This record gives sequence, structure tokens and C-alpha cells, in this order.
Amino acid sequence: MTSWPYQESASANTQRTPVEFSLFVTVCFGTIFLACLGFLIFAHLSMPRLERIPSPERALEIITNQVMGLRDGLKQVSDLERQMMSVVDPTGEELQQCIEWYSELTEINTDPLSALYLAILEGEAGQIHAVQMKVHMWKDWALPFPFYSAVLQAAYLSEEVDPIQAHALQAQIAEHLPSGWFYRRIALQIAERSHDEGLQVSLAAASQRHAQRLVSNNRLLGGAQIMAVMGGLMAMVMLWRRWKWGGAVALRVGEVSFPPRWTGGNGVVVLIRGGGIASLLIISLSVTGLDPSVLQFLIPISIHIPILGLAYYYLWQPNGLSLRQAVGLKIVEGGWLRVTWFALTLFTLGVGGGWVIGFFAQNFETSLHWTDWFDPTMIQGTAWDLLPPLLSYTILAPLFEELVFRGVLYSTLRRYWNAPIAMVVSALIFSLAHGYGTFGLITIFWSGLLWAWAYEKTGSILPGMVAHALNNSLVCATVLLLVRPG
Repeated sequence: MTSWPYQESASANTQRTPVEFSLFVTVCFGTIFLACLGFLIFAHLSMPRLERIPSPERALEIITNQVMGLRDGLKQVSDLERQMMSVVDPTGEELQQCIEWYSELTEINTDPLSALYLAILEGEAGQIHAVQMKVHMWKDWALPFPFYSAVLQAAYLSEEVDPIQAHALQAQIAEHLPSGWFYRRIALQIAERSHDEGLQVSLAAASQRHAQRLVSNNRLLGGAQIMAVMGGLMAMVMLWRRWKWGGAVALRVGEVSFPPRWTGGNGVVVLIRGGGIASLLIISLSVTGLDPSVLQFLIPISIHIPILGLAYYYLWQPNGLSLRQAVGLKIVEGGWLRVTWFALTLFTLGVGGGWVIGFFAQNFETSLHWTDWFDPTMIQGTAWDLLPPLLSYTILAPLFEELVFRGVLYSTLRRYWNAPIAMVVSALIFSLAHGYGTFGLITIFWSGLLWAWAYEKTGSILPGMVAHALNNSLVCATVLLLVRPG
């Protein structure tokens, strides 16, 4: 007897209306799906990370401006606040991480400004030997490198700089470098060595304004996250008390039971055929020349709608199930309060797991690469450009991904395996589908595991859907408040 509740007997959940599928059609769609999947995997593995981002030198400049600005701002806050922020974001190695990212960029990118930015970061990190090497080499290179050599010499290698020379350099720096953290740092270094107090005050004030805005936004995000986590801890207590009082039945939100009524074979066929149709739709959209922000809105729909349509026609409807009944959107009496409790619990467990994963990632000297989460539209687009990705991340992704990966995939796997194994397999497929590196894959896997567990425990997809939306909303808010300029 399994310890997982609500598992009905096989006779109770057998399919009422048999469905016959054409093997030829299924094989054709499966071939299309595997070919498309193989191409995407090959393209993902063969294409360097930096080539996936348009204008990576500009993208990394934006990220570094914001990351280093926040780092400077956090130096001015109290020790207590800094310690609290280190709990929320345990990396604490922003400068070294930016150096590594720029080192990677300059290996494949010939942009002179990126090379200067790397030297500035090395100078700020006290890596004087690396700066000396660049100053020596760049003297004999083509323009603008001799100018960069003179700037670095004055900023990091000279104890005193002649005011006249400094004035000339400052004028050229202001003309050559875009306004931002890099400009302010190297201009401030030269101003300090030439004893230009007026410029020092002006640059320090500009840096402080930028840093204070980022610190304020960081406080807002940190406060919201802490409040949500505290709410999640309270929700855990309420769920535990309810479980002690009424057992597993008292945790129910919906009426879904496992294994489902449809057969595992029918579920697999729906996933294969839906994947094939989705592949054809994606190929069709990719050659339309639509704006990237529009594609960002349409592709999630195109990926998931075919599977959901086939699931309704072949799995749910023949067994007398509506969409609400099939995935537990029909809430039992008193279930809405438990939806809130479970959603906050899942969010808290997700955040806690992310902290643990981040801690181990730091010890193993790995992290989420910036290209894994950089969204050009969210960070560089206009205000109107933000609408499609925001709708996609906060509404469409939680809705469609939960319906497909938990409502169809996890339920189908429960026909073959018990709950723990089905949770692990569905979460692994869910994480692989996102195409991130190791750090991101583990984080997504943990989330998928939690949302499948909630589906099994509550009999409803809704708690995981709400937690998914909360998680994605926090990520979007972080990008908008801490990464997007201005």
C-alpha cells in the first residue's frame, strides 16, 4: 500500500472510451518533434553563449553598470542590512564575477571599449599587474588603445597626475565613454590623483544618486521577498495543523485523483503528437519576420496549445472530464484559503531551495550565467515593448506550463510510476525544456518538483500555478528594478 493519498484503484480509473490512434500519424509527428528537438539541442550546444544575445558588449555593459552600482550602494548601508541582503543574495562576489564575464567576452569580441572595461574592473579589484600588462601592450597598438593606456596609467598606476594632463584626459574620457559606472569610476580615480575636488564631488554625487536608487529598489524587493517568506512559514504552520486535525483529506483543494482515468499510452501519444504540431507552428512563426517581442508572446502559446487541445479531445472529454475537472480547477468547499496557504508555502520552499542551491553553487565556483536570464526586450526595450514579455512570464508561462507539465505530463507518468518517481521524472523534463546551464537546471528542477508535489497533495493544479506566477513575477520585478537602466 503506497503512502501517497488519493490513489484510486486501477479499475476505478480505467478509460471509459477507448481511443484508437494511427501509428503512422504518431510516428510522423514524433519524427518531426525529435528532429526539431535535436536541431534545437544542437544549436543550443554549438552556439556560444554570447552569440545568443544581440550586441553582447552593450548587454554586459548594462548589467555591470547596475550590478556594480548596487554593490557600491550596499557599502553605505548598515552592517545589519548588509548581512540581511547577503542572506537573500549570498554570492557577494560581484566584482570578480563581472571580471570573469568580461574576460569571456573579450576572448571572442574585438570591441575596444569592452577591453577597457575589463581593465577598469581589474584596476578596481586591485589586480595591478593585469593593468600594467595592458598599459604596456596598448602603447603600440592602433587607436584608441594608446589613449586607453594613458587613461589607465593615470587612473591606477600613477600616484600623482598633473592637473593639465588630467583635464585633457577627463575631456577625452567624457567624450569617449558612455555615461555610467565605468565612466564615473575611472574619471573619479584620475580626479583624486589630480586633486580636482570639484569633479570629485560631482562624480561622487552622480554615483550616489545611482546607487541610492538601486539600494531603494533592492530594499523593496528584499522586503517583499521576506514578507512572502514569512507568510509562507505561517502558511506551513496552518497546513501542518490542518493535516494533524483532519489528515491528508483536509489538505485537498481540487478533486483530481491519481493515477488518472486515461491510459498512459494515450497520454504519451498526445504528448508526441502535440510536440510535433508545436514544432511545425514554431517553424512557421520563425519565418514570418514578426517582431521578437510579439514572438515572445506567441511562442509559449504555440508550444502548449496543441498538447492541451489534443489532451482535451483524446484524454479528458472521452472520460467525461471537463478542463476544470481534469486538472482540479473545480475547487472544493473551503479550498480557496488552502490555495493561498499552499502557494505561499511553495514560494517559500522555492526561495529556500534557491538559497541552498546558490550556497553550493558558490562553493563549487559556478553560478547562473548572465546570458541564461538576459532578456533584451525586458532590459533594453521601450515601455510598450515590456507588455508582451511581462504577460508571457507572469501569466502565460504559469498557466500553460502547469497545464502541460503537471496536468498532462505528470498525470500520464503517474500511470507508470508512483508519485515520487513521477515527480522526479516530470521535474527533470521540465528543467531540461528550459535549456539553462547547470545552476539554472537545478533551480528549475527544484521548482518543478515542488509544483508536482503540490498537485499530488492537493488534487489541484492551482496552488502550483499561483506559486509559479509569484516566482516569475519576482524575477520580472528584479529585472525591472535592478537590471533595467533608468
